[in-house]
Amino acid sequence: MKRVLSDYTNSQTLKKIKQPEALQELYRLRPEFNGKPVYFFCKKTLYIEGLLVYDKQDKIFYVFDKTTGEKFNSFASWFKFLKIKKIFGGERLALATIFFEPNTSGFNLSSILRTKPIPYWKNYNSATIIEVTSLIKKNINSKQEFFSIGLKEIINGIGIIFFGKGQRIVKNLIFKWQGNLISYELYVLEKNIKEIDGVATKIAIERTLSEIEKIINYVLKAKICTGQMTEGIVIFLM
Repeated sequence: MKRVLSDYTNSQTLKKIKQPEALQELYRLRPEFNGKPVYFFCKKTLYIEGLLVYDKQDKIFYVFDKTTGEKFNSFASWFKFLKIKKIFGGERLALATIFFEPNTSGFNLSSILRTKPIPYWKNYNSATIIEVTSLIKKNINSKQEFFSIGLKEIINGIGIIFFGKGQRIVKNLIFKWQGNLISYELYVLEKNIKEIDGVATKIAIERTLSEIEKIINYVLKAKICTGQMTEGIVIFLM
């Protein structure tokens, strides 16, 4: 039996009227969300997946942590659990960081519980395809470590090809644009890599030119190690 962590209080000394708990209020307004996945973006490019489940016997709406199987009757108690496990530090506001798709381009919890949505990420200028292309071309022409790199234009994106011996394609880093949002994918020896430097790929968010340059440099310097225990490929920084 999994334990249930709760942040409910029975204190009678609270003088102010508290806002309804967000998770339970969500079910009251949108009962059709029962069985729906939910994504807590604890960091800009990192989310923790949960599952919303209504318990008819308890008459409580729970969020199940997908990784551990623990269940929580409030978003705050879920956050506390993850913070204790050192998944993230600091404070997070459920209204702004809970999303219903695995990206931050969709609507968040505040879009349902508040008349005015609460944005979580600060607005800043996201890099354009032209800016990233110019950066890569400049590096290819001026930096020796980029001499074995090729650039390929694709629909709404670019591909950065890293060649090995005999002009064999070793790594293929792809950036895709969806309006102002940028996602990226990495293939090593034709196998898809789900994380780069501990951050999940295929997440569409705003990214500055310096953030993209950091990703490119990481992939450039990473070495490849194959082995049975790693199910194919592991990338690690030199």
